[in-house]
Amino acid sequence: NFLPNAEGELSVAEDISALIRFSLGKFRSDSAHSIVHVIADCFGCSPSLAASVRFDEVSKIFIYGGMTYTDNKQMNHKYKTALNGEGLPRDKADKLGENLARSLREGGQFFNGYNGFCLDAWYKMIEGKTGLNRYKHIPELARKQILAIHSESDNLVFYERVTDFVKALREYCIQSTLEPKAEAII
Repeated sequence: NFLPNAEGELSVAEDISALIRFSLGKFRSDSAHSIVHVIADCFGCSPSLAASVRFDEVSKIFIYGGMTYTDNKQMNHKYKTALNGEGLPRDKADKLGENLARSLREGGQFFNGYNGFCLDAWYKMIEGKTGLNRYKHIPELARKQILAIHSESDNLVFYERVTDFVKALREYCIQSTLEPKAEAII
């Protein structure tokens, strides 16, 4: 099921946590400290970050593209109203959810939709009102090495979602006298 409520036992963050636990059990060496590196793209970025904070063994996280959810109304307004060079919205998170809901009802060009997709849960998620809100995990994520790569010309997700998040991580580190370990490459 896809995002029935974005939390709980069917959540994608729980799926990723299960993969991390599996990796720790399968590849753990009695003679060495176990380290897990997490690599994610697209929809997997935020759930991977949310799951990674649960494990000290996750030391490096690489994310490519993907959404950064926030409950900051000013930031969400900025993302929704930013325009590209052609005067069209840069960020299409709302439209993506609507297209996913429509594909579930009517069938889509590439697939017939995600089983259990709920547009209300989608809006809740992109407005940062679930555990996938990366900003809620800044203290834990600040201790991990994070490399975030995003395309400036992404026609679906505005790249400033990533740069704003990495900036917030770095600012937290400086305020907390930690060495900033997060980097964004656009």
